Amino acid sequence: MKTIATTKDKNGQPVITGDIVRVIAINFKAIKDLTINEQNKLKSMIGEDFPVEEIDKYGSAWVSKWWHNKDGGKESHSLALSASEMEKVSNKNC
Repeated sequence: MKTIATTKDKNGQPVITGDIVRVIAINFKAIKDLTINEQNKLKSMIGEDFPVEEIDKYGSAWVSKWWHNKDGGKESHSLALSASEMEKVSNKNC
């Protein structure tokens, strides 16, 4: 039987796929090996709201942000957020 981790935000509110969360912090140790440009893009997510795309087996809530490149292309980065790194803004059905 597969166990699904319970995910909560910094205030203890339950978080599920589809809920909107605000990124309030990032584990900088986890991104230290990225380029400065990639680090800055991820840091730009702090204070922004995103839908939770997935809850992984460790209970991390995954969110993504897309950017437009100078050449007209797009790129994205995803973050796995722990409870201390997010605050629930709204429920999936709101």
